[in-house]
Amino acid sequence: IDFSANSHAGGMTSELLDDYEEGTWTPVAYRSTGGAISTSNSSYNGYYTKVGRLVNVSFYIYINTVNSQGSNAVMVTGLPFSPVAAYHFAGNLSYNSAIDNTFVRSFTVHSDAGGSFYFFEDTKGHSLLFADWTVGYIGGNITYTV
Repeated sequence: IDFSANSHAGGMTSELLDDYEEGTWTPVAYRSTGGAISTSNSSYNGYYTKVGRLVNVSFYIYINTVNSQGSNAVMVTGLPFSPVAAYHFAGNLSYNSAIDNTFVRSFTVHSDAGGSFYFFEDTKGHSLLFADWTVGYIGGNITYTV
C-alpha cells in the first residue's frame, strides 16, 4: 500500500506498507542457563501478526510435567522474528500458574536465541525473574519492533 499521496508532517522515512503476515509460532519455556526445559504432555502455542516492522505475538504454554530445567533467568524463546534490539517491547501477562512466583510483572524482548523474552519480578526497579517453571499455564501478548 502506498501512502505517498497523503501529506504528513514530520520526518516520515517511508510511506509504503510492504509487509503483512499472520501465522503461528512455537514458544519454548527456557532458562538462561541450561536452555529449553524438558517437559512431558505439555502444549506450546503462539500466534503472530506482522505489519511492516511491528510484530504482535500471543502465547499460551501449558506444562503438565517438568522433567528437568536449567537455572537463572526465566524466559521464552522461539519468537517468529528477531527483534531489532534488546528491550523493545510492550505487552501483558494474562495468566500465570506455570512460573513459581506470584509476582511476575512484565517482559523484555531480546535478540538472544534468535528472539526471546525475559520475565521480570514485580519489584521496584528492573529485576529479572529467577524462579522455576512448574506445572501450570501461562499466557499473554507482546508487541515489538523488528
